[in-house]
Amino acid sequence: LAHADLRVSQEEPALAAAQARELGLCLGVDAALAMAAGDAAATERAQREAVQATLRGASDAQGWLAHGIAQVNLCRFYKLAKRYAEALELAAAAEQSAVAAGTVESGWPVPRLVRALAANERARIYQEQGRNEESIAEYRVALAGLTDVLRDYPEEPSTRRLRGAAAHNLANLLVVLDRFAEARPLAEAAIQDQLVVLQRNA
Repeated sequence: LAHADLRVSQEEPALAAAQARELGLCLGVDAALAMAAGDAAATERAQREAVQATLRGASDAQGWLAHGIAQVNLCRFYKLAKRYAEALELAAAAEQSAVAAGTVESGWPVPRLVRALAANERARIYQEQGRNEESIAEYRVALAGLTDVLRDYPEEPSTRRLRGAAAHNLANLLVVLDRFAEARPLAEAAIQDQLVVLQRNA
């Protein structure tokens, strides 16, 4: 009986964490539906609840990464709402969640991806704020991180699509700044990434 009680006490926290992560995923779907319906208040509420739920489920690496993704999603919402200070705080928090997950990669997403996602959101925020040099620096961090992920996971389409979008955004920013020589290879890389994704989806 003592052994049975020990097993239950060990299993219940893991079960509670798994249930919290599942709740976070469901709330993420609710947020997407609310956003599609144009309900900003419901979108924010669901995304905030997803962040809270995934924090309760952050008992291991995958739990911390789920929490980091929820933070990135709420960061994107605040960016769209031009609530930049809150968005930047969430980008930084998502990076810390990736750090808490450690460096061992045993599932998806991987910590490197969450860090790259956070850098990409920060780059876009800085771009919207006119903080061009900071935006360029963050885009380069994001692109380096996404390239690193694709080196090990070359068949992952959403990561390749995101790298193409980041390269495109950075190329556009450099064109605005008349830095054409830097922009051209980025534009070409963006086209290549999108073509690869389209070919795989054909």
